[in-house]
Amino acid sequence: MEILTSLAHLGRMIKILIVAAVCFPSLVFAQASKEDYAIYSQCLKNYQKEKDKKMYFVVKESADYIRKYDTVEIRNIIAELRGYLSGDQASATDVKFMYRSFADTLKKDTLWMPLLEQLDKKSKSEFVLENKFSKKLQTVMIRSEDADAFFIKVKDFRKSWAAFQYHYSKRAVMVEFSEIATDGKRAVFYFVSKCGGLCGNGFILFCYKENNHWKFIPTFPRWVS
Repeated sequence: MEILTSLAHLGRMIKILIVAAVCFPSLVFAQASKEDYAIYSQCLKNYQKEKDKKMYFVVKESADYIRKYDTVEIRNIIAELRGYLSGDQASATDVKFMYRSFADTLKKDTLWMPLLEQLDKKSKSEFVLENKFSKKLQTVMIRSEDADAFFIKVKDFRKSWAAFQYHYSKRAVMVEFSEIATDGKRAVFYFVSKCGGLCGNGFILFCYKENNHWKFIPTFPRWVS
């Protein structure tokens, strides 16, 4: 009898957990902080300024692309930077080309390395964002399944992007963020932008806090399409 009661109690607990997962996904997955959204927003403002035009940002709720494909990139970066710090000439050439000013920054401040290790771990787990970006930006969220409906189910990229921009805006750019690895003074995260069949970039971004504002260290994209 006690065993049956325990099993019934366990069954009720499982049902409660399932309902919580469905109705309150933010309780299950990692959540971004207010400071994280400030960093993401500054990233989008910088991107918009660099392109010199107003954009309509369609932000993916979860970092599926990063989690599925770009964790290898993060591990490669860690290996390159370790080689650079140890004096390996091949790594030094690659790092100085890809990261320019960051290469010098890393020599003076090796505390960036633990953050990259932290980012590597974070990027392997589910992460969900909400539309809490700066009000000065035009942002809207898109679920992974809705993005797939545009780009996975339709094989012709021209038709996919035409449908996507018709639905959102001709200025629409789809972006994706990883979770941020930060120690309060430094922050590292992965950023993906896509604006067409042959218009996309993947970046590892490094930023630091100065006078209560986040400033970004220039780097080249890890990939370009």
